[in-house]
Amino acid sequence: MINWKRWQRWSSEAITRVRALLVMIALVSIGAVTNRYVPRLPSQTVQHTAPAPFRPLGGDSVFSVARPKPLRAAPSRPTLKRYRRSAQVDAAVTELRSRGLSLPLPEITPANLHDSFENIRGGGIRRHFAIDIAAPTGTPILAVDDGVVLELRRGGDGGIALFASDARGQFIYYYAHLLKYHPRIERGLTVLRGDTIGYVGTSGNAKNNPHLHFAISLSSSLTRWSNGTPINPAEVWRD
Repeated sequence: MINWKRWQRWSSEAITRVRALLVMIALVSIGAVTNRYVPRLPSQTVQHTAPAPFRPLGGDSVFSVARPKPLRAAPSRPTLKRYRRSAQVDAAVTELRSRGLSLPLPEITPANLHDSFENIRGGGIRRHFAIDIAAPTGTPILAVDDGVVLELRRGGDGGIALFASDARGQFIYYYAHLLKYHPRIERGLTVLRGDTIGYVGTSGNAKNNPHLHFAISLSSSLTRWSNGTPINPAEVWRD
């Protein structure tokens, strides 16, 4: 005999399962149809690049910190000698004025002298401590005072040059850029004021500018005549 209660329960469960299956089939069908008519955006290929390797801050990094360049010491230059006016210099100028020194070139006057005593020379490393007197090549150079020829020198910036002292050995007179010496000039020769000792030229660093470079120094010792105190010749002859 058929158990109707059991049959009803089984048929009810079967119907429920069939309904669930039909609902599922319906949902899948609806999804397929919807997916068919929905426009799709064109696919874009995403390129994955490998991360850049870590790079410490340095000269090749956009985040590099500018490193200051090491400072280089400037090449040392000789200290520019400063001319110091002293009572000794004042006394020397007074002494030379009282002697009435001759001018070292004929036919010139104190008004013709250009005071370049403290001009800077040698690219800024030294002072002139002399005056330049322009004159034609071959112009006679005259001894400004009685004295003795201490040294005849050839070469260097001064070219053909002559050092002479006064008769007392108190002052040194320096004549440079000569064309040549007077034939009788020699070391140790006594000269008198106005004697011709040489001729104007362009030797040394005078180049194509013929002139006499003339300097006076107060001597502390005739054995060290090149280390005297500079005296301004233009001041000695200044009116």
